[in-house]
Amino acid sequence: AQAQALLQQTGADAVMIGRAGLSRPWLYGDIAHLLASGTQRRPPRVALAARWLLEHLDEHYGFYGEDLGVRTARKHIAWVLAGLPAAGPCRAHLNSLESSRQQSQALSDFFDQLAQQTERWPDVPLTGSPDPLPLHPFHLNACSQPSTSETPA
Repeated sequence: AQAQALLQQTGADAVMIGRAGLSRPWLYGDIAHLLASGTQRRPPRVALAARWLLEHLDEHYGFYGEDLGVRTARKHIAWVLAGLPAAGPCRAHLNSLESSRQQSQALSDFFDQLAQQTERWPDVPLTGSPDPLPLHPFHLNACSQPSTSETPA
């Protein structure tokens, strides 16, 4: 809804989604759906979001290797867990684990418990900003049109 309001207020051609997309990869589809239909989609099922993250982590471990992959995955996990119930203790535990198998299993267990509490992804503020959806307007033609105060060289 914020993307739609921003586009209407500014007349921009697009919006930039910053860190919000790191923790909620379905956000892009949600915005596209809202702009096309005028209706908001329901949040994804916890099981679907969990599957996405676990697949992402498997690819991450494969790309970076076991040691570096486990360490760098911690920030990806933190982005996704931010604001979720009981995420703090889970994150502390995940940060202490030294293998991808342990990390994936602990995260899977966390998501299983979350799915028992709620079918859909909880509505929590997005990572990295007190503003739930930091969007910035983009005028796609701004670079191609000189401003009236500039004179051509």
